[in-house]
Order: sequence, then C-alpha cells, then structure tokens
Amino acid sequence: MSSQGPLGDSDRAAHGKSAAIQAKTALEDLLLSAHRFALSAGAIGAFVASGLTVAEWGMLRTIGNRQDVPLKEVLAASRLSRQRIRTLLSDLQQKGLIISKQSSAGDKRARTVSATAKASSVLSSISTQMEELLSKTGQEKQGPKLVGVARSLDRLANQLRRSSRGAGPKGRMKSDDDDED
Repeated sequence: MSSQGPLGDSDRAAHGKSAAIQAKTALEDLLLSAHRFALSAGAIGAFVASGLTVAEWGMLRTIGNRQDVPLKEVLAASRLSRQRIRTLLSDLQQKGLIISKQSSAGDKRARTVSATAKASSVLSSISTQMEELLSKTGQEKQGPKLVGVARSLDRLANQLRRSSRGAGPKGRMKSDDDDED
C-alpha cells in the first residue's frame, strides 16, 4: 500500500492507537511541565517573602483586590473542595492577606472575604516578578499562545473533573458541594 493512499482498517486502528498514545504522552508531558512551572513559580522572591504557596496565590488571585466577595463566588471560581478552600482561606487570613466576615445579607451563614492592602502589595509584587521572568525568557511575545494553553488546560481539567465524579442526584453532575455540609 502506498504511503499516500487511503488507510486500511488495520492501518486506521494502528494510527488511532498511535494518536491516542501520542495524546496521552503529550498530556503527561504537559502536566509535568505545569508542575515544574508551579515549583519554579514558588521560588519567585515574592512567594518566598510572603510565605505564600502557589495554591494560596491562586486563591488570592480569585479574590483579587476586591472587597466583600461572596464566599459562594470564591467556591465557584476556584473549583476546589469546600474543605480545601476553608484551609486556604484560613491560611491567607492568618497571614493578614484577607479578612473573612459574615455577609451583611440576611443569611447569617453567608460569608464574604476581602483582600487587605498587604494582599494587593503581594499580588502586585508577584505580577511584576512574573513579567520580569517572561521578559527574560522572551516569552512576553507568546502571550496569546499562553492564554490558549491556559484555556485548553482549564477545559481539560473540567472534563477530567466531570468524568471522575460521575452523575449525582437527578442526573446532574455531582459537585464538590454535594459532599460537604
């Protein structure tokens, strides 16, 4: 069979299997690279100076420089379990980076979180150091590509999370909230 002709059934199966193996290898490489980047990012001076972990930084980025962010919004945006979020928020509060309080709304159980001035300073410092890192490596020109990769990773994470949880009650996908409270 010529290399330019149509693939036979056995060739298609072998090609499909090869493509699946290549995709799996690419995913493993991507996850390993993301992990290495997270470790490298953790060595950035602002992380070290503030005692901030990459996970805490992610949570702080979710809150941003905003005040009175409903805890429900933080839960939805972070896609972590309630227990993990509580731990991260407690750690951020102990470091003086956020303030957690009861919401002014009628529900006494509702809580909000607010970033402190210290949090704004830490976020700004980390952002500046990330920009310097990108400029040193010449990656600032790759911004659109990095955004695309980030979106692809987010979509993949969502798919993996949905497929690993299975269906919850009434045929809907089970959420982290179904296990808690």
